[in-house]
Amino acid sequence: MTSPSPNPAAIDTLGKLADAEMGLVWYCDDCNRRMELTLVRAIEIWGRDQVFIRWRPPIKCGGCGSRSVNCRVQANTAIGQPTGKPFSRP
Repeated sequence: MTSPSPNPAAIDTLGKLADAEMGLVWYCDDCNRRMELTLVRAIEIWGRDQVFIRWRPPIKCGGCGSRSVNCRVQANTAIGQPTGKPFSRP
């Protein structure tokens, strides 16, 4: 079940992450295994309006079976613009 986003300007839902070209990486808190769940698949399962902040998704680790799974935001690191001139000392 999803909760409405309390702040429409904040990137706090799965859909807003996708719109900002960001992602989520899922890890097991017990064995530190990285899950193979993509943001696209998470949106298919829980919907674009799912708030991910302080959210414990109802999934379990395929390695150790723990249900202590957490998600971390993955920033878009693609650079589409020039970054400026290299630094030089006067």
